[in-house]
Amino acid sequence: MANDYTIQLESKVYQIASKDIRVGMRGGDVRVEKRRDGSIAVRFRDRYLAVCRCEPQPKQAKPKIAKTHRPVTAARKGSNWNKSFNLQKSVPLWKAAKSSGARPQELP
Repeated sequence: MANDYTIQLESKVYQIASKDIRVGMRGGDVRVEKRRDGSIAVRFRDRYLAVCRCEPQPKQAKPKIAKTHRPVTAARKGSNWNKSFNLQKSVPLWKAAKSSGARPQELP
């Protein structure tokens, strides 16, 4: 079952009546029984639920947003601010901590 309390059966969408919605039903499993006369019965745990056939909502097109032209700046071209950054050539953490004068804390 979908999060909007609908189920799909043979390319048709059915919605569970709001009076029959129970705790734990959202995203849960329901049993759908197709009867000989063509009707369907939907059961959640030990209760039969009232359902009605509904037409799926047409997908709405996203509104088009006008693209504005922005001039290309130096930052967008590729700046040089991190060209010399290299973790392989950096000082090891233990050596940096030792030279900072920090003292290890003792456990209580």
